[in-house]
Formats: sequence, C-alpha cells, structure tokens
Amino acid sequence: HASTDVPSRMNFSLTDGETVVCSRFCDKYPLVAPPSLYFCYGDAEQMQCELFESENADEEEEEDSSSDDFEVDYDVSDAVEKDLSQQHSLPGKLLSEVDPASCAFIVASDPLTKRNTELKWHRVAANSILCYTRGSIPRLYKLNVGGAKKPEDYAFFLVDL
Repeated sequence: HASTDVPSRMNFSLTDGETVVCSRFCDKYPLVAPPSLYFCYGDAEQMQCELFESENADEEEEEDSSSDDFEVDYDVSDAVEKDLSQQHSLPGKLLSEVDPASCAFIVASDPLTKRNTELKWHRVAANSILCYTRGSIPRLYKLNVGGAKKPEDYAFFLVDL
C-alpha cells in the first residue's frame, strides 16, 4: 500500500500552440517545496538577443546557478486569481506594457539567462497554475489544496480550445 508521507511533487505543462497552462505543485507544501518553475514574458526580439548573449557568454565567468536566490515577487495568499499585469518584464516596463503582437512567453524549471541581463524571470508561486494565451497577459491561479468543501474553494478558469 502507498504511504501518505511521501510528497507528490509535480510541475505540469500543456499547450495547444495558443494557450499554455502550467502548474507548480506539492501536496505537502509548505513543509516540502514543489519543484522550481519560472516564467519570462516580454519583447520577443529582446528575449532572443538576451538568450543568445547568455548562451555565448564567456565560460570563465563565475555564474551563480542557484535558483533559490530568486524570490516570488508577488503574493497569491489573498486571492484565487492574481493579476500579474503590474509585474516587471524589462527594466522600466510592466507586463501590461508589453506589445502582445511582438511578445514571447517562456516557462522553464530555472532561469535561462544570467542575473545581469535585462530579462525579468518570475518564480511561479507554489501550488498555483499559470495560464497564458497569445495576445494576453499571463494569469496566476492559486490552488486550494486540502479542505476544499464547495466549488468556489477551487481555482477555476476557462480556456477556449
């Protein structure tokens, strides 16, 4: 029989080419952290340049690859859905100011660029779902784990497929 002491840790992502839905989850959180998950949203051309420069950076440079230094820069404890439009994309630019026609959205287990780049990587909050549809701003939904008694206790969202 399975032990309930073993944590269920899972990052899950799916897409249809227009919409991306990702989760960062652990049933034992906050005692056990879920696997790391980050996203970056901004100008596609700027992101491509930054990623290319990071990839071709001098190998002799000391790079701190510890993703634990990145903090969650938004709070999801008080709401089922979190508006991320006021989070920074590039220095001096908010997510809501990014042109949807020329933007890119990347989700990765760790930031793909060094800290000294202009790209802003956001750690996805524990036990949440991140949703992005082309032409919109990413949205974050808190998962109510354990103790959900009525439908409004669950995070619901609609995605047109």
